[in-house]
Amino acid sequence: MIAPDRVLRLTAAGAPDPGFGSGGEATFPPIPGGFSPQALPTPDGGLLLAAVTGFDPRPASQPALRVLRLSPAGVGGAATDIFPGFGGGYASFIRSTRLGLGLHQDGFIPGRLVQRSDGSFLLTGGVRVVRCTGEGEGFSTGPTAAASLTPALAPDRAFGGPQAPARLRLTVPAQRASSSARLRRILVRVTASGPGLALLRVRDGRRRVLAQSLEPVYAAGSTTVRVPLTTTGRRVLGRGRAARVSVGYAFRDVLTGTANGARIARLR
Repeated sequence: MIAPDRVLRLTAAGAPDPGFGSGGEATFPPIPGGFSPQALPTPDGGLLLAAVTGFDPRPASQPALRVLRLSPAGVGGAATDIFPGFGGGYASFIRSTRLGLGLHQDGFIPGRLVQRSDGSFLLTGGVRVVRCTGEGEGFSTGPTAAASLTPALAPDRAFGGPQAPARLRLTVPAQRASSSARLRRILVRVTASGPGLALLRVRDGRRRVLAQSLEPVYAAGSTTVRVPLTTTGRRVLGRGRAARVSVGYAFRDVLTGTANGARIARLR
């Protein structure tokens, strides 16, 4: 029987095993998030306890999985935090609408830890794109992902092939400055190589931010994004004059990394 901070081992007769822990119960520091761990038997008769540290968006500095070894007698060793080497992080806007935190998709969410015959491990799971809205949290599950761990629970960098870098391409449809001001948005066509998060920011020649948005990209392909104007953008474009703008972006895909770039356009 397993709880977030203890394991109870029973004999074949259903009584607590006196040779395990204290009266059949072994305790350990609670796993962050309060989740009960998965238990894997070890060849020496002990247990390997693996628990997900959380399912909500988290910074990349937090581990995806915490693993604890228990000896056959129920004595615990030091916990091992698993950083699979991809995924991680989250994005948010503070009240001033400037980007307050790093641009990243939600972290890798482990599903199950599987031990191989050679003592190494396969950690399966997935990544997802998350955006918090005024009505709650909207999210889309991204690709399935897997990490390989050595018998010592370190990431096996020889596992898997090279990942293609993140790619994003922008085009700006023909539109009038006066119409953009009236509708309070600038249209931007986004073509992405895969799911991720895109930070779009439109500036004028004086480097003033006219519009910006943090947009989830749920799949590879193209979509038209309505990038909302800032207060400065409504004032500048409200004059109805043509404006030369630069649409910059930072794009974080769900596995490999971040791409950055810009596109020059003109609002008539």
